[in-house]
This record gives sequence, C-alpha cells and structure tokens, in this order.
Amino acid sequence: LACLSDVVDLVAHCEHSQDNTLRVSCWLRLGDWKVAGNPPGTPLPEPLQAEVLTAYKRATASTGSGYRAWHSWALINFRLAQQIDESMTVRTDSNATSGAVRTRGAKISTKNLRNHVVAAVKGFVQAISLGTKRWSASVQQ
Repeated sequence: LACLSDVVDLVAHCEHSQDNTLRVSCWLRLGDWKVAGNPPGTPLPEPLQAEVLTAYKRATASTGSGYRAWHSWALINFRLAQQIDESMTVRTDSNATSGAVRTRGAKISTKNLRNHVVAAVKGFVQAISLGTKRWSASVQQ
C-alpha cells in the first residue's frame, strides 16, 4: 500500500492527457484500503487518520475528481468527527466523576471536531452538486 502513492505520483508525471481519472481512482483506492485495514468498530489511530485524509484530499484536489472523491472525503471527516465526539464524551464523563477540569487537550479536540464537521458538510455539498442521479440520490435523501 505504501508504494501505491508513489505509483500514483509517477503516473501523474508520466501522464500526458488531461484526464485524471486513473489518478483519482488510485488515491480513492489507497484511502479505502487504509480504512479497510483498520479493524471494524475501532477508532482510527492518528497516523492512519493523516494518511487516509491525505489520500482522499489528493483525490478531491485532482481536476477529474467527482462525486465519489468528495463523498469519500466527507465520509472520512464525518467518521473522524464522530470519533472525536465519542472520545470527548468519554473524557467528559470521566472528568465529571473525578472532578477534573477541562484541559487544553479538550480545546484542541473541540477545534478538531469543528474542522472535521465543516469539512464533512462541505464535502457532502460538493458531492451532491457533482453527483449524478444514480450516485447522489441516497445522499440527497
């Protein structure tokens, strides 16, 4: 998997056409594989979060990006926002029982939560605006 991003970059340099579908598809596949490698129901570790976000962001940054790239970007941001919210809820519950005060880490988590929520909303809106009826019908509902 680690070499796939190098292959995508190589294809980008060697490719003379303006069609970026192969590059977008490779970035999406890399992000999907990395997420699938994490056991279901477990939070994504921070290094993996960065790798997946980078892969999906590169897919959306390409000229030929479409519905699937933006939808994947929105979904991973939504998942990370849920993960942060759950960890903040657990931390708040444990702090309430121990009488501890909120720390700087909680402020950083709140900022990260907000950033992921904003990115998810923007991604879903962009996906809907680019989507065909077949792909975006489930999102619009």
